[in-house]
Amino acid sequence: MNEIDNLKEIFKTNKVNYFVIDACVGVKWFSAENEDKVEYAKLIQRKNTNAELEIVIPDLFIYEILNALLLKKKLSTEDLKYVTYAMDLMYLNIVTPDDRLLDSAIEFACNLGLTYYDAIYLALAKRIETFLITEDKKILSHSDKFGFIKSLDYINKI
Repeated sequence: MNEIDNLKEIFKTNKVNYFVIDACVGVKWFSAENEDKVEYAKLIQRKNTNAELEIVIPDLFIYEILNALLLKKKLSTEDLKYVTYAMDLMYLNIVTPDDRLLDSAIEFACNLGLTYYDAIYLALAKRIETFLITEDKKILSHSDKFGFIKSLDYINKI
């Protein structure tokens, strides 16, 4: 059993709520400007901090957050350093993709017309048998086919 499968088993055995979130949710933690549903994103963050749920992310999440905050939100060097420090304090479950996850992401990307970056989140959520929480419109457009894809509104239901 590898890191990803171990994580899934630990959460299931301990009956912990756990979710995969993508970078569009994480960006809302650090910049509310021109963002919708920031209160839901911060609710996920609070529930994670209070150990009411666990957040699972691929390592790509960190790079996507920093890139979005640098290029789109124009955060300063010091602010970006603070973001990395803050994410470190959040106790996020960071997964390094294995070959099986990478292959699954390729299938999602090719079959759904998604970027590989977006597909890795779907592959991870499917693999660990949980929900992917996102506000990405292209990903959400596939929620009718894949019931594990949920918008941020879902967080109010738990």
